Amino acid sequence: MDEAQQYSFFREAVEALDAGDSTTLAKFIGKHPFLLNYRCTQGEWYESGYFAGATLMNHVAGNPIRVPLPKNIIEVAELLISAGAGVEDNYTVGLLLTSHQAAVAGVALPLIDLLIGAGAKVDLNDPCLVTLALMNQAPETAVALLERGATPTLAHLAALGKLEAIQNGGSYSSEELGEAFLLGCTYGQTDCVRALHDLGADTSREVETGQPGFHRAVHNGHLETVKLLLDRKVDLSAKNVYGGTVL
Repeated sequence: MDEAQQYSFFREAVEALDAGDSTTLAKFIGKHPFLLNYRCTQGEWYESGYFAGATLMNHVAGNPIRVPLPKNIIEVAELLISAGAGVEDNYTVGLLLTSHQAAVAGVALPLIDLLIGAGAKVDLNDPCLVTLALMNQAPETAVALLERGATPTLAHLAALGKLEAIQNGGSYSSEELGEAFLLGCTYGQTDCVRALHDLGADTSREVETGQPGFHRAVHNGHLETVKLLLDRKVDLSAKNVYGGTVL
């Protein structure tokens, strides 16, 4: 079978997966088992970026958002795992932790549990995973991780609007304050942002995307937070990684 035929079969399998058609997907995999390990490098999403070379298993995260996540995605994932799809590289876990669709649908952790049961190695109590979810617009997943036992950091408290916990938390390092300010702005938690600014948070702090807190508040449309930052004279001329100011 040449590459063109393999790609064609893969695209048909993806269509079945996207539709939640587990019956058709099972038939494709049974007839063409190479599909379980095939990595697509052709077409939009697959040629560059974090989804380049994606496998069928990577698609269960709904990240990137190509199509709506099928309602039976857990069943689809179970099918792929039972058929022998590999999960050891943990890449699908990362896609799930940062998936907005999986977070909103409440399936990120159930799917990760399936992957762990199949051999994925991940410590769900790691607070870094909570930060990862929050940085990628997946607060529902972050909350679920905290409910599972992950220890919240100052940044998590800011993102989730836990003002009292911030005020009663004692002293914080400059790095903790900066990251908390960034996430507080990201989620429009104005009271928390005010408290963190009062504590001396670095307003120029950038994490992952190269966007300071003021830029994030503007980008996400948090008007009250923006008004606060203007009142506090936070620098309007500061630039993000793309060279743009908040204006």
